[in-house]
Amino acid sequence: MNLPFFGTYDCLADSASSLVWVSSLDHPGLRKVTTILHLEYGNFPFYFHQFQTTILHRGHSLVRQKANEGIYMNLLGVNLVFVLLAAVATMVVGFLWYSPLLFAKPWMLAMGYDPNDKAGLDEMRKGAGKLYGISFLASLVSAFVLAKVVAVTTVTSIPYGMKVGFAMWLGFVATVQLTDMLFARKPFKLFLINTGYQLVCYLVMGAILAACGHH
Repeated sequence: MNLPFFGTYDCLADSASSLVWVSSLDHPGLRKVTTILHLEYGNFPFYFHQFQTTILHRGHSLVRQKANEGIYMNLLGVNLVFVLLAAVATMVVGFLWYSPLLFAKPWMLAMGYDPNDKAGLDEMRKGAGKLYGISFLASLVSAFVLAKVVAVTTVTSIPYGMKVGFAMWLGFVATVQLTDMLFARKPFKLFLINTGYQLVCYLVMGAILAACGHH
């Protein structure tokens, strides 16, 4: 554990809900400085709460200072900040994947749209905001579930996180998309474009969520 103060830390208490560490060191002008670092895991409202108390010994009196207080959102063992980052990353990948730089034109042709039909393109853009919003919510759900899998498997390295993402894509995303393509009689090229996007998303999310294990 990377503790914020110099000195020797001794573990005073260790339980499923909290950790208490204590450190004592001499400080110029003071007889002793005692630092208590208390890590507490709360079930409701789902947070990771860290606070630190410094006791300054001035003669026979004690001056207590509370510092570095922070709340890190945590739900069911999942860091929600990293879930949000992973979901945002999928949107960035999507904007690039379906942009004119990559697969915008092949995707439109496979969907049966005319890239030169400006009126049709303008009609498509009218409801784009709502579609992007729903897509982002779906990405949040996917990122949360993947984060839980990463947490349960105790993966903390980016390469292994990407392996978990690949496994999730192969077992639960590509197969569903392939079945949908077959019965909906969609072009195979469209399947490749869409499932390729999902593959990249799950690899990126797996890498981000595995990096969460270092924090």
